[in-house]
Amino acid sequence: MNSEATTGISDAVFDALPIGGLIHAPDRIIAANQAACELLGSPYPAALEGRPLTDVIHPDGHEAGEARRSLLFERDQDFAAVPVRMVTTLGAPFTLTVSAASFIHEETRYAVVAAGAADRLGDKMPRRQPRAAGPLRETALEAFPLPVIAVTQRRVAVANAAARALLGRPSDDLIGEEALELLHPDARDAMEERTESLRKFAGASIRIPLKSMTAEGRDLHLSSLASHIPYRDHGVFTFVVTDASL
Repeated sequence: MNSEATTGISDAVFDALPIGGLIHAPDRIIAANQAACELLGSPYPAALEGRPLTDVIHPDGHEAGEARRSLLFERDQDFAAVPVRMVTTLGAPFTLTVSAASFIHEETRYAVVAAGAADRLGDKMPRRQPRAAGPLRETALEAFPLPVIAVTQRRVAVANAAARALLGRPSDDLIGEEALELLHPDARDAMEERTESLRKFAGASIRIPLKSMTAEGRDLHLSSLASHIPYRDHGVFTFVVTDASL
């Protein structure tokens, strides 16, 4: 990110992602967001950070997990939508659908994981204040294996590499652009109504259809999992986006 107006927003966006987000080294968890805590049965991110990865992977999946980490950390090879057997911090088994990518931060390689539950146990955990991870989260958001767009004060605050590629603007810096300009003109009024709904249900994740356009003018029919949280005096809307036509 390159705007003073959005400095410090990376922690808020990472924590508000409506899908589980984990940053990890080859052997341990470095950072977790609230959705990951809800999936893994942890009361707050700091209770996961620093724990061995094997604590949350089902014993039956340790060998496959080591093979995937070898691909991530030794071959820089991403993977998408892989079912992974996990255990909560209380030992309950369940399955996550996981996508992951590796990235370099301050000359050290990490991986960032996007995780959604295939069969999820338990109720939502209460939201707690995360332990800040600063620039590491900013780099992880850029590498996040799913498209992420965050909007504050009606302008784009985050549009990661996957989002720019989806919109056909891989080399463009979208930070600061009017968010509605990313949508198809036919969809802008509806989006105003949907963001009002997100405000009313702050912290909840809502599935919202989006209609956008690529840089070449091709219509994009998208599905997004969206959330809104307070941020400073205004708030931040966060969207994890997929191409609904695939």
